[in-house]
Amino acid sequence: PEDTYYVADLVGLDVLDENDVRVGIVRDVLPGPANDVLELSTGALLPLVEDCVREIDLAERRILLNPGFID
Repeated sequence: PEDTYYVADLVGLDVLDENDVRVGIVRDVLPGPANDVLELSTGALLPLVEDCVREIDLAERRILLNPGFID
């Protein structure tokens, strides 16, 4: 279905903050009790939910975040 991804699709994608600044690369996707979590190359953990992730663009190999989820 739409907005459904395999872990292999997400691993290696660049993660960009709201200012299009690269904050890391997806190292893994971890299962969580409420939602999956993106583990970045920096060690940061981000919830894989709409409040955090603005867009996943497989063609451009990037994930765009909403404001406030990374320093």
